[in-house]
Amino acid sequence: MEGSAYLFRSDDEDRKVRLIQELEPIEGLLEVHNFIGPEMCVDLSYRSVSDLDSKLRRLCKLIGDDTPIQFYERHMPEVSRPLSKDDWRILKSLRYRARRPLREAAEEIGVNLKTFRRRFERMAQDGSFFIAPALDPSKAPGLVLFELLVYTTPDADRTTIQRVLSITDDHYVYHYVPSMQRLGNFDSLAFAQSTGEIEELRQQVRYVPGVAKVSALVFRGWNDYTKWIDSAIDVEIENPTT
Repeated sequence: MEGSAYLFRSDDEDRKVRLIQELEPIEGLLEVHNFIGPEMCVDLSYRSVSDLDSKLRRLCKLIGDDTPIQFYERHMPEVSRPLSKDDWRILKSLRYRARRPLREAAEEIGVNLKTFRRRFERMAQDGSFFIAPALDPSKAPGLVLFELLVYTTPDADRTTIQRVLSITDDHYVYHYVPSMQRLGNFDSLAFAQSTGEIEELRQQVRYVPGVAKVSALVFRGWNDYTKWIDSAIDVEIENPTT
């Protein structure tokens, strides 16, 4: 499977709130970022180009935006080793509590700690899973969380990204650089204490050599739609892919 994200616009903000809930039945949906204003970012997975095209057509029709902008593509690493039934059970035990004690998780699935740890460390080394924070920016009291979407010029290089991150260092949460450089963008999640501070940072980033355009998107909310992954894991537990 591959992943991709698209920036859509819905000019009716009241409708946009209802619309985000209506997107849930779309197979492979991962998350929706709701920004203040008309923008919303839809993150989804797909199995083929035709599958992506089909989902994009459905999203365009539901949202009423025929010209979404691709945010990024998420390319997963090649699978070097098939996962066993126990591997999938380990991943399921850690899916919502990635930092829980391994001993506790091992007892839960009935595997001894030595075996659990050996399999866990092997999967980590192989790149079979990632541990990442799941943030709901709308629940951060006293802070305004926002995303800087940075578009670069053709001659931009890694120093451009480094300079942008140095500007936002005191406000940094995370950043994501697409593996496909042809998209010509990357984004950074940051926090501020006022909208004036957001605009000041945006302007500083705009004049970094190699930056063509910067958009600041202020978060209103974050919706997770990945419960379908639980069912997919259960299928692998019952019938591991070889």
